[in-house]
Amino acid sequence: MKRTSEGVKTTDMPGTNLPSPTTSGPESPIFFFKPDEPLSEFCQWYPAKFTVSKVEMSPLVGHPVDSDDPEGWQPIYFSCAEQFMMYCKAGRFHDAETQRLVLATKDPKEQKRLRA
Repeated sequence: MKRTSEGVKTTDMPGTNLPSPTTSGPESPIFFFKPDEPLSEFCQWYPAKFTVSKVEMSPLVGHPVDSDDPEGWQPIYFSCAEQFMMYCKAGRFHDAETQRLVLATKDPKEQKRLRA
């Protein structure tokens, strides 16, 4: 284990020449990954229900999200940030079928698989 000039402890990452920081102070990076581990609320898969209107989403995907809702005011309900991201990704490529499938599942792993 080494100590850098910034005060962050590091250990070498196996198979790379890169250091792997560990928490050591207020300026240290915060690592999070799985929705059931510490700091899980920052994970894309963390359960967090929210809505986004189609009119707000259209600029993100580069075109109207739903031609059946020309005003775009109908909200879409999401169960986590991963679902929102995969829905937008499918929308960017005009893939309405995958958008439907992404909304139909509440499992973030499956949502990611659908748009990987």
